[in-house]
Amino acid sequence: MLFSLHETVSILHETGKYRIIELFHNQALVLDEDGFERKIALSQLVKRTEIPTTIDAIKKGPSGLKPKKSASKKDKGLKTIDLHADALMISDVSQHLILEKQLAACKKFILHCIQHKISQALIIHGVGEGILRAEVHRLLQGFHGLRFHDGNYSSRGIGSTLVEISYHAREAS
Repeated sequence: MLFSLHETVSILHETGKYRIIELFHNQALVLDEDGFERKIALSQLVKRTEIPTTIDAIKKGPSGLKPKKSASKKDKGLKTIDLHADALMISDVSQHLILEKQLAACKKFILHCIQHKISQALIIHGVGEGILRAEVHRLLQGFHGLRFHDGNYSSRGIGSTLVEISYHAREAS
């Protein structure tokens, strides 16, 4: 499938809209609705087409323009980051460097959530040996105003952490 710059796309098995900001041989750099960039394999992208409906026409005012919504962040669903190396497009580096990049992405994500007053976020770290989970928890302990606990349970273990962010949350000095 051919894609073009600034095209709106979706990612297979994920929710949300993404905009292509750069194209490579078999990957695209996309920008999500919150300004985060991700490299995604082109095979994982799907073109989006907005479909006008009669409901849209009903919602339009007499001038034909839609009134502005005052949608809260909660309307968009639970903000989530997947720290798996393949989801972050990290490869060809040492395990130590992968962990550093995962933690840097996690910290950027949490700071974004705090800045945008997002009250809950899910960090997917996977089950594995628990090293990434332990390091994510250590990172979260470096913030004031955050509470966190295991996000989901499966027969294989705990693969995510749910973070609750207070209104006055901030990074510890």
